[in-house]
Amino acid sequence: MEFNIQQADRRLSANNFRALWAAQEVLSRLGVIKSTFDVNKHINATHIVNVMKKHPDLFSDLPAIPADVAVGPGYVLKP
Repeated sequence: MEFNIQQADRRLSANNFRALWAAQEVLSRLGVIKSTFDVNKHINATHIVNVMKKHPDLFSDLPAIPADVAVGPGYVLKP
């Protein structure tokens, strides 16, 4: 990376879906939120997936997303 801004990685993977799912599950168990929700309704990977496909050069300085957590259009987390 030209700049040391590791948090600027805007790519999405199945890990993003799973992290939101896990966070809301914990918050629900702790009583912070009253119920859980379908994370698939709150993350739309379509646009960033298109950018990742059309302009891979924008991400060439980042490590590749492992194939087992790569997402495509229409990805659905099944916890």
